[in-house]
Amino acid sequence: LNSVEERLARALLDVSGGGREIVLPMSKGDFASQLGMSQETLSRKLSSFQEEGLISLKGHKRIIIENREGLLKRT
Repeated sequence: LNSVEERLARALLDVSGGGREIVLPMSKGDFASQLGMSQETLSRKLSSFQEEGLISLKGHKRIIIENREGLLKRT
């Protein structure tokens, strides 16, 4: 089974459609459910991805991909 990090990295790349900016089409709770994790886990992983410089979080629904290569390495 894929790790939580792998699932999240893959989902972010998929949702981005090749662009840098993601606007989540749903709440973080729904996004977490879709990925099979709790909202707390999702928030923790997004924060750790941000600390690593992979993404930037802008408000509740906007995510900027800062390092696509780094995310690809996680998948």
